[in-house]
Amino acid sequence: MEIVILANLSIATLRLDEWLTADDNHYDVVTTSKKRAEYAAANFAANVTLTYVDDWYAEAALVGQIRRINDHNRIQKIISFRERDVLIAARLRKLFKVPGQRIENAILYRDKVKMKSYLREHGIPVTDFQAIDDLLDALCFIEAHENKYPFVIKPVSGGGSADTSVVHNVAEVMAAVAHHSGESQMIESFVDGKMYHIDVLRVDHQVRYISTGRYLTDCLAFQHGVSTASAFLPYRTSESGRILAFANATLDVMPVEKDAIFHIEVFENSAGQLVLCEIACRAGGGRIVPLIEHNSHINLYKELLVHQIERDELSDLREGQMHNDKYVGFVLTAPRQGTVVAAPKQVPFEYVDDYEIYTQAGTVYGVPNSSVFATAFFDVHGSSVDEVSEKLAAVDNWMQHNLAYQ
Repeated sequence: MEIVILANLSIATLRLDEWLTADDNHYDVVTTSKKRAEYAAANFAANVTLTYVDDWYAEAALVGQIRRINDHNRIQKIISFRERDVLIAARLRKLFKVPGQRIENAILYRDKVKMKSYLREHGIPVTDFQAIDDLLDALCFIEAHENKYPFVIKPVSGGGSADTSVVHNVAEVMAAVAHHSGESQMIESFVDGKMYHIDVLRVDHQVRYISTGRYLTDCLAFQHGVSTASAFLPYRTSESGRILAFANATLDVMPVEKDAIFHIEVFENSAGQLVLCEIACRAGGGRIVPLIEHNSHINLYKELLVHQIERDELSDLREGQMHNDKYVGFVLTAPRQGTVVAAPKQVPFEYVDDYEIYTQAGTVYGVPNSSVFATAFFDVHGSSVDEVSEKLAAVDNWMQHNLAYQ
């Protein structure tokens, strides 16, 4: 088969040099020119060709490269991994008559208005929402909800909490709408409560891995310089079971592919009711994939790949459904605005299972724009959510106090 892989992730994250072995397939790995050095240095099998695109989001450049691939050998499969590549992959499949996720299904995972409309029609509780074209649309929605601030204004097709605003008054509404001017926007009710993430791998239409975690900080906390943290919950706890049942009910009504990964976010409001935030057909960001690999010994990206290329024998899945059975967690330490003048190199905590300090002297930080924008990550384990939370807070506090800015 001629297989195109849209690989706009680092080679350290998407270890295609390890996972693509010599076989009867030919793989065209398409990535950005910014990653040329790391991909070119990797040891790929002879049946792998690397193709580079200067501007990943310049549609003409990407389509042009893939057209050239198809002119040489007819493409039979197109695989993508990132949220922003879901829709372009579906459109490329239509253009080249390749089987896989279709445009109408891909849109339900990218357009949050269509997603929530579809799920509400199929009985899944979602936050109150509305697409908005301008300030008046937003104000009418707020008036219809009796001016019960706060509300959330965000891009219809955003990701990673980027460009999401929580508004508390008319002035903030005006600023948020103006900030998003020129792109599709939506407004929704703010949910005050806990937020969970569920990560799912389906193979041959069966759930083969599923886990849930509870965010320990608000997903928009990065806007205020607060680090993003999460604790994974063991599968057999009552808290986890209730969330997973909700996630499975959501998947039951969504159009799903034979082999796919899902990242689902769910609120538990102050009344204890579960409400869907959103669902994406991609792996969770931050430390979710590495933590799953460390604790369950499977990599979600690898599993999606080997099953889509029909090399099931390369899978690390065990029989039956796999899940998380430990209390573990991660923190992505938030930067402050300024220039780093000194950064620590070693961590003095025995309970830290893994970490990496990304920053160094001379690194300049502006206004953070995503929940995965960080100076370092730390993974820990514990015997309860509270213990994991306390350890993550201690590590985060240590990092913040040992990172000097000017």
